[in-house]
Amino acid sequence: MVANNSIDLIDQNETSIIIGAGKGHLSTVSLYEDKNLVRKIPITEPSKVLAVPLKQERFQTMHNTELIIYEILKNHHEANISHPKIFDSQEMNVKSNVTGYLLMEYISGCEHVYLFENLNPEHLIEPIKQIARFHAIKLSENEQGKVPKNMLTSWMAELFCEAVRLEHVLKPYAQPVLA
Repeated sequence: MVANNSIDLIDQNETSIIIGAGKGHLSTVSLYEDKNLVRKIPITEPSKVLAVPLKQERFQTMHNTELIIYEILKNHHEANISHPKIFDSQEMNVKSNVTGYLLMEYISGCEHVYLFENLNPEHLIEPIKQIARFHAIKLSENEQGKVPKNMLTSWMAELFCEAVRLEHVLKPYAQPVLA
Protein backbone atom coordinates (compact mmCIF):
# COMPACT_ATOMS: atom_id res chain seq x y z
CA MET A 1 0.00 0.00 0.00
CA VAL A 2 1.29 3.46 -0.90
CA ALA A 3 0.94 5.93 1.93
CA ASN A 4 1.54 9.62 2.44
CA ASN A 5 1.42 11.19 5.91
CA SER A 6 -0.34 8.07 7.26
CA ILE A 7 -3.22 8.52 4.80
CA ASP A 8 -3.70 5.52 2.54
CA LEU A 9 -4.00 6.79 -1.00
CA ILE A 10 -4.14 3.54 -2.94
CA ASP A 11 -5.35 0.20 -1.65
CA GLN A 12 -3.77 -2.96 -3.09
CA ASN A 13 -7.24 -4.14 -4.19
CA GLU A 14 -8.18 -0.99 -6.12
CA THR A 15 -8.42 -1.35 -9.85
CA SER A 16 -6.50 0.83 -12.23
CA ILE A 17 -6.29 1.38 -15.96
CA ILE A 18 -2.90 1.43 -17.64
CA ILE A 19 -2.87 4.72 -19.54
CA GLY A 20 0.82 5.02 -20.16
CA ALA A 21 1.74 2.68 -22.97
CA GLY A 22 4.79 4.57 -24.15
CA LYS A 23 3.73 7.77 -22.41
CA GLY A 24 5.54 7.43 -19.10
CA HIS A 25 9.06 7.79 -20.45
CA LEU A 26 9.96 4.15 -19.79
CA SER A 27 7.47 3.85 -16.94
CA THR A 28 4.16 2.11 -16.42
CA VAL A 29 1.49 4.76 -15.86
CA SER A 30 -1.74 3.67 -14.17
CA LEU A 31 -4.90 5.72 -13.58
CA TYR A 32 -7.03 5.21 -10.46
CA GLU A 33 -10.19 6.89 -11.76
CA ASP A 34 -12.20 6.92 -8.54
CA LYS A 35 -9.41 8.83 -6.75
CA ASN A 36 -8.23 10.91 -9.73
CA LEU A 37 -4.67 9.66 -9.15
CA VAL A 38 -1.91 8.55 -11.47
CA ARG A 39 0.88 6.19 -10.40
CA LYS A 40 4.07 6.13 -12.45
CA ILE A 41 6.49 3.25 -11.81
CA PRO A 42 9.75 2.97 -13.76
CA ILE A 43 10.07 -0.28 -15.68
CA THR A 44 12.65 -2.59 -14.16
CA GLU A 45 14.57 -3.37 -17.35
CA PRO A 46 14.57 -0.48 -19.84
CA SER A 47 16.96 -2.38 -22.10
CA LYS A 48 14.13 -4.79 -22.98
CA VAL A 49 12.02 -1.90 -24.32
CA LEU A 50 14.61 0.26 -26.03
CA ALA A 51 16.29 -0.58 -29.31
CA VAL A 52 19.59 0.33 -27.66
CA PRO A 53 20.58 -0.48 -24.09
CA LEU A 54 20.18 2.11 -21.36
CA LYS A 55 22.27 1.73 -18.25
CA GLN A 56 20.22 1.19 -15.10
CA GLU A 57 22.15 3.98 -13.37
CA ARG A 58 21.17 6.44 -16.13
CA PHE A 59 17.54 5.35 -15.83
CA GLN A 60 17.75 5.82 -12.05
CA THR A 61 19.13 9.34 -12.55
CA MET A 62 16.29 10.19 -14.93
CA HIS A 63 13.57 9.02 -12.51
CA ASN A 64 15.17 10.65 -9.48
CA THR A 65 15.70 13.91 -11.38
CA GLU A 66 11.99 14.01 -12.20
CA LEU A 67 11.27 13.75 -8.46
CA ILE A 68 13.78 16.54 -7.74
CA ILE A 69 12.17 18.82 -10.34
CA TYR A 70 8.72 18.29 -8.79
CA GLU A 71 10.17 19.11 -5.36
CA ILE A 72 11.72 22.31 -6.73
CA LEU A 73 8.39 23.28 -8.33
CA LYS A 74 6.65 22.72 -4.99
CA ASN A 75 9.14 25.05 -3.31
CA HIS A 76 8.77 27.72 -6.01
CA HIS A 77 5.01 27.91 -6.56
CA GLU A 78 5.37 31.64 -7.31
CA ALA A 79 6.94 30.70 -10.67
CA ASN A 80 3.45 29.70 -11.86
CA ILE A 81 4.61 26.59 -13.71
CA SER A 82 1.90 24.10 -14.67
CA HIS A 83 2.42 20.66 -13.17
CA PRO A 84 0.37 17.97 -11.42
CA LYS A 85 0.08 17.88 -7.65
CA ILE A 86 2.43 15.23 -6.24
CA PHE A 87 1.07 13.13 -3.39
CA ASP A 88 3.93 10.73 -2.80
CA SER A 89 7.13 9.51 -4.40
CA GLN A 90 10.09 7.25 -3.84
CA GLU A 91 13.54 7.47 -5.37
CA MET A 92 14.83 4.60 -7.46
CA ASN A 93 17.98 2.88 -6.18
CA VAL A 94 19.49 0.26 -8.47
CA LYS A 95 22.07 -0.97 -5.94
CA SER A 96 19.40 -1.58 -3.28
CA ASN A 97 16.89 -2.94 -5.83
CA VAL A 98 14.34 -0.19 -5.00
CA THR A 99 12.08 0.47 -8.00
CA GLY A 100 10.77 3.91 -7.05
CA TYR A 101 7.43 5.49 -7.97
CA LEU A 102 5.57 8.75 -8.40
CA LEU A 103 1.96 9.22 -7.26
CA MET A 104 0.36 12.32 -8.72
CA GLU A 105 -2.85 14.07 -9.60
CA TYR A 106 -4.51 13.04 -12.86
CA ILE A 107 -5.04 15.96 -15.22
CA SER A 108 -7.58 15.13 -17.90
CA GLY A 109 -7.41 16.58 -21.36
CA CYS A 110 -3.63 16.56 -21.61
CA GLU A 111 -2.32 15.49 -24.98
CA HIS A 112 0.85 13.43 -25.19
CA VAL A 113 2.92 14.28 -28.23
CA TYR A 114 5.61 11.82 -29.26
CA LEU A 115 9.04 13.15 -30.18
CA PHE A 116 8.82 11.67 -33.66
CA GLU A 117 5.50 13.34 -34.51
CA ASN A 118 5.46 16.53 -36.53
CA LEU A 119 5.14 19.56 -34.32
CA ASN A 120 4.00 22.95 -35.47
CA PRO A 121 4.90 26.26 -33.78
CA GLU A 122 1.58 26.34 -31.88
CA HIS A 123 2.52 23.05 -30.16
CA LEU A 124 5.70 24.66 -28.82
CA ILE A 125 4.40 27.96 -27.42
CA GLU A 126 3.16 26.74 -24.02
CA PRO A 127 6.06 24.33 -23.33
CA ILE A 128 8.55 27.09 -24.14
CA LYS A 129 6.75 29.47 -21.75
CA GLN A 130 6.89 26.84 -18.98
CA ILE A 131 10.59 26.16 -19.63
CA ALA A 132 11.32 29.91 -19.54
CA ARG A 133 9.53 30.20 -16.18
CA PHE A 134 11.59 27.31 -14.82
CA HIS A 135 14.84 28.91 -16.01
CA ALA A 136 13.78 32.16 -14.30
CA ILE A 137 13.66 30.46 -10.88
CA LYS A 138 16.54 31.44 -8.61
CA LEU A 139 17.61 28.02 -7.36
CA SER A 140 19.36 27.72 -4.03
CA GLU A 141 22.85 26.20 -4.01
CA ASN A 142 21.32 23.04 -2.54
CA GLU A 143 18.76 22.82 -5.37
CA GLN A 144 21.44 23.52 -7.98
CA GLY A 145 23.53 20.68 -6.59
CA LYS A 146 20.65 18.21 -6.90
CA VAL A 147 19.89 18.82 -10.58
CA PRO A 148 22.28 16.91 -12.87
CA LYS A 149 24.05 19.11 -15.39
CA ASN A 150 23.54 18.32 -19.08
CA MET A 151 21.48 15.23 -18.26
CA LEU A 152 19.27 15.35 -21.34
CA THR A 153 22.19 16.07 -23.65
CA SER A 154 24.32 13.29 -22.22
CA TRP A 155 21.41 10.82 -22.28
CA MET A 156 20.61 11.63 -25.92
CA ALA A 157 24.31 11.32 -26.79
CA GLU A 158 24.44 7.95 -25.04
CA LEU A 159 21.39 6.72 -26.95
CA PHE A 160 22.45 8.01 -30.35
CA CYS A 161 26.10 7.01 -30.02
CA GLU A 162 25.00 3.51 -29.04
CA ALA A 163 22.58 3.46 -31.98
CA VAL A 164 25.38 4.44 -34.36
CA ARG A 165 27.63 1.68 -32.94
CA LEU A 166 24.76 -0.80 -33.25
CA GLU A 167 24.15 0.25 -36.87
CA HIS A 168 27.80 -0.47 -37.76
CA VAL A 169 27.58 -3.90 -36.12
CA LEU A 170 24.34 -4.82 -37.92
CA LYS A 171 25.21 -3.33 -41.33
CA PRO A 172 26.90 -6.49 -42.71
CA TYR A 173 23.71 -8.45 -41.95
CA ALA A 174 21.32 -6.00 -43.61
CA GLN A 175 19.34 -7.32 -46.57
CA PRO A 176 19.54 -5.29 -49.79
CA VAL A 177 16.33 -3.46 -50.66
CA LEU A 178 14.87 -4.53 -53.99
CA ALA A 179 13.56 -1.74 -56.20
